[in-house]
Amino acid sequence: MMTRHPTPEAQAAEIRRVLDYGVRRSVAQELERLLGRLESGAVRTLTVVQRAWVLDQLDRFEPQYQNLVSSGKVSAVSTVVVGGGPRPLKPPGVA
Repeated sequence: MMTRHPTPEAQAAEIRRVLDYGVRRSVAQELERLLGRLESGAVRTLTVVQRAWVLDQLDRFEPQYQNLVSSGKVSAVSTVVVGGGPRPLKPPGVA
């Protein structure tokens, strides 16, 4: 979740985390440019658009959601309670 006014250190840490994943060269070059400007003091903070892009890159490697089926927390078969109790759903026309 994006905070309203993150510190330059926090933004630099986010950029370093993205770089640690080994992104494409063109993306890495742009991230290194942004990181250099933050660390040198040329800019005090990233713009809203720049930070959104950095967080989008980070989300590709660290998604903020978890697939409950693939993590085994829920089964892939849904059940419906009808009259006598739960039963597995079947496609139409399958007996």
